Amino acid sequence: MAGIDDRILEYLYENKPSRPSDIARDEYIYCSPSYIGQRLRELREYGLVAVQEEPIYEITDKGSAYLIGAYDAENEEYLHNVKPERGAKNYQWVELRLNDYTQEAKKLFERFR
Repeated sequence: MAGIDDRILEYLYENKPSRPSDIARDEYIYCSPSYIGQRLRELREYGLVAVQEEPIYEITDKGSAYLIGAYDAENEEYLHNVKPERGAKNYQWVELRLNDYTQEAKKLFERFR
């Protein structure tokens, strides 16, 4: 994992799905679109992002879990007993999932409106 990977994952969580050029325009990411694309391909190999439609990437459940410290990408395993010193608490995982469900409900509501 490179230092920029966390910020890329954060961007995808907040603005999903996105192209490398969109991510490169973020004020907290100081990399070229080609480097972002390279990092996204690497993150895809770890299962942290997926290609929705080339070149549009989205964060996966593993990527979301990684952001809060509930997934160890190096060992490719979920950490069921997340420790506060690793940067996350169990309630953060629940909150993350609730946010995802809320977003899905909003999309459905808009579709049937």
